Amino acid sequence: MNQTGSQQRGARWGWIGGLLGATVWIPIVSGVLLHRGDVLGGLGGLLCYCLVLLIAYVLRPWRWPAARLWKLYVVVVGSLLGAAAFLVWRYRVHVDPYEDYTIGFFGIFPLLLPAILFGRRTWGDPRGPQDPD
Repeated sequence: MNQTGSQQRGARWGWIGGLLGATVWIPIVSGVLLHRGDVLGGLGGLLCYCLVLLIAYVLRPWRWPAARLWKLYVVVVGSLLGAAAFLVWRYRVHVDPYEDYTIGFFGIFPLLLPAILFGRRTWGDPRGPQDPD
């Protein structure tokens, strides 16, 4: 059974809303770095934010309906983790150099869990991307 138009719109808004919710902190931390006088960190964070949004826009799943969802998701989350690593490094250097910001496997695993649950699904599957197997 194919998805209706409202179901597809809902899934698209889920992708967009999830991305915006996951990245809303990047320009905030960039603003803090700029306010603290770290121009490289602040502008670099804003550049990372733009790159994450660009990558997510280019890899939006309805543009690539035959691509496996996990492949698209991993690239977007990878770019988000790269931005996070850059901003944590800059924040640690310029704001709080004595704090330990080790995340480890259990801090990253929840971000990758949806990629595991997607399995072999694609956006163009007849059941739609959000139906459970």
